[in-house]
Amino acid sequence: MLKYITLIVFVISSLFATAQKGQTFLDSMSVVKDSSEMLPIVVYKDTIFFVQNGLGSKTIRERADDISRKSEDLINDFSFEKKKLKIDSNEFTTFIKYEENIIVAIGAEDEISFGKNRSEIAKLWLGLLGKKIEKEHQERSYKSILINVGITILILIAFFFFIKYVNKLFRYLTLQLHSMKDTVIKDIKLKQVKLLDSNNLLRFAIIALKGVKVVFILFCLYFVFPIVFGLFPWTKGLSEKLYGYVLDPLKDIVIAFVNYIPNLFTIIVIFIVAKYIVKFLKFISNEIRHERLTLPNFYPEWAKPTFNIARFLIYTFVVIITYQYLPYSDSSIFQGVSIFIGVLVSLGSSTAIANIVSGLIITYMRPFQIGDRVMIDNITGDVIQKTLLVTRLRTIKNEDITVPNSKILSSHSTNYTSSSNDLGLILHTTITIGYDVPHEKVSELLIAAAKDSEGIDKDREPFVLQTSLEDFYVAYQINAYTTQSHRMAAIYSEIHRNIQDKFNEAGVEILSPHYRAARDGNHIAIPDQYIPTDYKTPGFNINNNEK
Repeated sequence: MLKYITLIVFVISSLFATAQKGQTFLDSMSVVKDSSEMLPIVVYKDTIFFVQNGLGSKTIRERADDISRKSEDLINDFSFEKKKLKIDSNEFTTFIKYEENIIVAIGAEDEISFGKNRSEIAKLWLGLLGKKIEKEHQERSYKSILINVGITILILIAFFFFIKYVNKLFRYLTLQLHSMKDTVIKDIKLKQVKLLDSNNLLRFAIIALKGVKVVFILFCLYFVFPIVFGLFPWTKGLSEKLYGYVLDPLKDIVIAFVNYIPNLFTIIVIFIVAKYIVKFLKFISNEIRHERLTLPNFYPEWAKPTFNIARFLIYTFVVIITYQYLPYSDSSIFQGVSIFIGVLVSLGSSTAIANIVSGLIITYMRPFQIGDRVMIDNITGDVIQKTLLVTRLRTIKNEDITVPNSKILSSHSTNYTSSSNDLGLILHTTITIGYDVPHEKVSELLIAAAKDSEGIDKDREPFVLQTSLEDFYVAYQINAYTTQSHRMAAIYSEIHRNIQDKFNEAGVEILSPHYRAARDGNHIAIPDQYIPTDYKTPGFNINNNEK
């Protein structure tokens, strides 16, 4: 507490001393009329008064240095008596003397410079110089030194107890860290791999806490020394320098912030306007998405990506506008960092940019929607996610496959869902039947098999196409409508099963794979349960009829 009180007293004293300096400056300036060049008389960092011209053979600089040096010699003379500091004059010059030593000489040139006679100038300068010397002597008196030594001892004792309690506080915090082991401080794992165990984490936390303690103590110690140095005249300059290392940057920061306030308000206004524009666009986007607002030739699924694009462009435009208002935006370092980041982005994101552009194009092409069953580059699955970079599919085997958008744009895609509700998705499969079976019968069996399959649309009649006439058989394709595109695999499986059953029940052989047309000596190619009980495998016959 004493440390902070002393710091406050020091700051107040500094402000008071600054005010006194300002008053001294005004007093000395009160004798100045029109000046082209002035040099201050500085005594122990305090400006006492000003001179505006040289005197005799001395230049203005030599004269100012000589007065400052002689004034400091008087301050360092502990036998100084104020009554011996007096004014003496002759016909041409007025002097401020100490005993018989000339401290300041005032000539006719000063009368012309300051617009006052020599005696008035001398009285003013004598008063200012006497106040400074008396003040410095009071600060250098044995009584003041003893008081300041006592204050120093009290400050050091207070600081000792402060450090003692700081150590106790950090010991308590260390014990708290130990108590948090296995509760708050736990092992860090990635799945089943242990990255850091609790013992290492606890060790790191204790080391960090010790580092904080050392930094805090050094920080406090840094402010104790200037307080002690500020108590003694000989080290006051060092105290001000130590405080300056901290206070000067803070002062610069505060001044810079105050000067930056107009630009800051400009940036805030720009961002507020942009924020409400984005809110308005978001409201319009939501209205279109939920089909409460319709625009000609604008689909609801376009609303969100269009809003994202508009928001990105608006914020980019805001950043470009506010760039000039940012602090140090015109500095070479800021510009160099901006160029470096731009080069990194341009060199490292060409593939990402290509995927983003492809994602935008795909959005407005509308080849598929979330939940559609599609085939992309021989990958069949349901669309579960669409982003600017990738599209994710989930196959019927529950495999999640990520496809880059640039790959989708550069290849073809098949959508099984988009027309299934309106037109119906046509499932088709091909079988081969021998030429000895009438095509009417084959068509009848295939249509019956399709109609008996679950998932086939009952309102749309299946149909059969003869796709080819091969060497040994005819290829028939059954086509059936369905609205359940997500059950394609199961419906296909049931159609195939029903085709086998229908043809086996009718005693029609499915000639896939190939069978030779010569049947003599070969068993019929259908399952045993469908073979008539009186069936006998025919023998091999050669019938040579002579004409």
